[in-house]
Amino acid sequence: MSADDNTTYPDLKVLLVEDNVVNQKVTTAMLKHFSIETDIADNGQVGIEMAKSKQYDMILMDCQMPVMNGFDATLQLRKLNSSTDATQNDIPILAMTANASPEDVDRCIEVGMNDVIAKPVELNTLLNILKKWVNPEKNTSSVRETKTNSKQVRANEVLDDKVIKELYDLMGDDVNSVFDAFLQSLSEHMPALEQAVEAEDLEQIATISHTLKGSSANIGANKFSSLSKAIMELARAKNFDGINKLLHDLIEESAKITEAIKNISL
Repeated sequence: MSADDNTTYPDLKVLLVEDNVVNQKVTTAMLKHFSIETDIADNGQVGIEMAKSKQYDMILMDCQMPVMNGFDATLQLRKLNSSTDATQNDIPILAMTANASPEDVDRCIEVGMNDVIAKPVELNTLLNILKKWVNPEKNTSSVRETKTNSKQVRANEVLDDKVIKELYDLMGDDVNSVFDAFLQSLSEHMPALEQAVEAEDLEQIATISHTLKGSSANIGANKFSSLSKAIMELARAKNFDGINKLLHDLIEESAKITEAIKNISL
């Protein structure tokens, strides 16, 4: 987990615009590590309304969301701010995306975002971003209570022990809420993905596999995340044969993850 310096931001107001519940929980836990309380919007449209009604020091913006994506939301926020309050236009809007290719970064900057944070977000990366974009007057160096966990975390070959241990160090027993959220997402999205494949709905296949890819990476389900990413890319390439072959593997891995989470020893 690291990020063990004493920098905190108790006065910082952050808006997290993110639709994935697992990502919401992990990111807010990381921000809380730096004494930051966070408001959450689950799509770009809600994010715009919240930003209009409250002054934030920073906005963390997911790029792929339902209703309104992060690119369109950022464009609207910049237009809104430039026409109403020039000081608002200086608020850092930071993209959070698993697609951090040069082309994706360029697109983020073009719409008015200030920087890009690659998913899954790491604590040290988040701290560096905070130090880069937050007004120094907002930070406080203090002796922060550090959790020391003597428990040995043992998952299995399905889940990455290191990721699970880092989550536990960060969240303590609250990590169970992350697992619960992931299992709930799995129970909803896997049947939806199978239906989308049966209907040959490429857009839905890409959208659902994108969601599964991100949430599974946050709990260390690396094989599942890689399979989800591959299905997403195949959907974008309109390769139905490849999708059908990988879907069977993804279903099998889904069952293994469900069992592995039940058997995690914390």
